[in-house]
Amino acid sequence: MKSPLKLIFISLLFLTTTVCLKAQEKYDYAIVKYSLSHIGLYVSVSGKDFQKIEVKKDELKDLGNDFSPLLNYVQKMTNDGWRVINTINETISISFILEKKRN
Repeated sequence: MKSPLKLIFISLLFLTTTVCLKAQEKYDYAIVKYSLSHIGLYVSVSGKDFQKIEVKKDELKDLGNDFSPLLNYVQKMTNDGWRVINTINETISISFILEKKRN
């Protein structure tokens, strides 16, 4: 094989191997939902049942507009290696979708 063809072949082989290895990475996904109708956080990781985390009404500064419990929980998750990939804003709830690369 001539040198330029050999270089192209090796480059393609390297690129293909790298892409295939990247495609094999596995992720866990989570949803953190904050409901205004049933004041509380609801968390589901990897498709498991939602776990409710109580939020005390007296800790909220403004019952309908204080989202600090949600933001604090999402911040804690991002500090633990999770990454926000999407948000969903509904009339009575806000949800964050997160992912984390499996070890």
